[in-house]
Amino acid sequence: RAGTGEPNQSVRDLRGIVGPWVYGEKSRKRRKTHHDRRRSSITTPRTHERSAESEEKGRHSAWSDVNEWIVDLALREFAAAADVVEHWDGPNDVDYDGFSDDEELDHDIHGLLVQRYAQAGLAAIHVASGTSTSTFEKAHCILKKVARLLGLQEPPEFEKSQNVYTSTLSKDYLDKLSEIHLLHNALLRPENPLTFPDNPSLAFASLVLRSCSLLQKLGYPRAYRATAKLAAFGRREEQLEELHKTLQKVPVRTRDNGSWAEDQHPIPEDTVEKTVLNVAMSFYDGASNGNRTRGGIRKASEILAAFHSHFAESKSFSEANALIAATHSMSFYSLTLQHVVPFQPVNIRASKDPLSLVGRILEQNPRSYTKLDDMIEIGQSLVRAGLEPSETRGVSSTGKSQPLDRSQHQDHNLLESSRRITSMAIEASLSEGDFDTAYSYIINRLSPTAPGLSKDHSPSQQNQEGTTEDDISWRSAYLAGRATLSKSSPSQSSARRLEQRLELLSLALLLAPSSQLAEILQVWRAVESDLTSLLAREAAEEDRWNSKGDGSKPSTGSSNLPGGFAPSTADTDQVANRKPRRQSRATAAAANEEAPMGLFDVARGAAQAFSKNAFPLRGALSATTSPVEG
Repeated sequence: RAGTGEPNQSVRDLRGIVGPWVYGEKSRKRRKTHHDRRRSSITTPRTHERSAESEEKGRHSAWSDVNEWIVDLALREFAAAADVVEHWDGPNDVDYDGFSDDEELDHDIHGLLVQRYAQAGLAAIHVASGTSTSTFEKAHCILKKVARLLGLQEPPEFEKSQNVYTSTLSKDYLDKLSEIHLLHNALLRPENPLTFPDNPSLAFASLVLRSCSLLQKLGYPRAYRATAKLAAFGRREEQLEELHKTLQKVPVRTRDNGSWAEDQHPIPEDTVEKTVLNVAMSFYDGASNGNRTRGGIRKASEILAAFHSHFAESKSFSEANALIAATHSMSFYSLTLQHVVPFQPVNIRASKDPLSLVGRILEQNPRSYTKLDDMIEIGQSLVRAGLEPSETRGVSSTGKSQPLDRSQHQDHNLLESSRRITSMAIEASLSEGDFDTAYSYIINRLSPTAPGLSKDHSPSQQNQEGTTEDDISWRSAYLAGRATLSKSSPSQSSARRLEQRLELLSLALLLAPSSQLAEILQVWRAVESDLTSLLAREAAEEDRWNSKGDGSKPSTGSSNLPGGFAPSTADTDQVANRKPRRQSRATAAAANEEAPMGLFDVARGAAQAFSKNAFPLRGALSATTSPVEG
């Protein structure tokens, strides 16, 4: 009759018919047992125990049938089952219509029966399939009724905070849960932690109902059973995916209908932003490939794209997008970490120095140094993602503090990352024997007049103003200047290569601190000596070829070749005058080589050579050589 939608009549029948029948049946059995004992001549304690056990089993069986009926009713018509539980207090709520039972129930037995009845109420919630507000409200009424019957902590209303109530949940309780406990035939088992009525099970059910209520108001309704299964047993990916789907609806509903939750305050924008970023970064950290068109990076990218219009000015969103851009670019290169561990995107966020990963790419990918612009873009994306090394934030490459505001700080870090990655590419090109590329990068990227640097960012300008010391440019120039390669470039002579090295060492002298000048000058003099020796050998070789070519007999005025012509007087004078001039240059070079040179003389000669061969640095030279003179 309960299925007809008349719960009050069902409660009346349970109270006035079922209850008296169960306890009346018990009394009849007790009287029959007493009569049988009087007729028996021998009575043993074992007989009494079997009789008591039989009575208890019969009583439990009767009320178990009622509990199963409540669960079956909830499966078909949850509202009717909820009304039964709400208005009937269980096995103790019996109406004898003026006739009292002749014996009160044992306290322990009564407590056990009420506990089983309360468990049936919780089981009814787990089989509810509705997603309406009334369904969740009635389920919440069942929770409150169960708490009152057993003296447990009552759950708060939906609109109130549940922080205090959730403190009754523990990790041990959650670890006990299994999907087996959701099976229909397991809901009424006493050992089922989901339905056994105690504070943890009530707290869990209250939180699930709270989630169902919020999802329903957000336009994404889910039944209690599905929500509980996802919360307790769903994989992390499944939970994040559901959260993503839900969050996508929040801004739209808030924009279209400001009263989408009349009894709820709108979710703060910063809370939504943090939640979206946490979900996106969870997908990012779980990705195994950095390509933004696959796996976790794709999901993270899609989440950020879905909310971009709502957080277009967000610094955190900009950083997350920059991180994904850098990760995507890095995915096109081979990269392994220590102990042959494959690279994963989460390694970028976990690294104390993310820019060092660019150096690993240059080491592990041959000729990747030729893609310098790509490498610099990766590094600058990492900086825009806020992942520069913590020890260098607000500090120059030499360790000096930089009192910069936020925009200046980022500009400074972008410049530092560009220099550092250029230095890495120079080192990689030298390790692969490509001196020409290293020379080009230094002259065009790191020199004071490099086209990529503005006047305010040039190393010489910064040295003059005292704002920072460029510790990267001079070291790169010094590294390339002292490099000795086994083979010269086919398009350049050895003399040209030595001149280029002197040029780089001169640049190092201009940019290096005074404490490093002696070491650089020592290398500079060694290279200059090699160049002088090479020029002397080339001059001697030239003399030999000229002497061989001029080996005719001018006294006879004839040539050794048939039909030859004797040299004219002007040609003879030119040959005679060429040798003294060459000898005078060699003598002067020898004199210069033998004469002792001071530190200032060598530095001035190096700077003059660099100024003559490379580009005009008159202003920077005067500012740099003055401390050497002192």
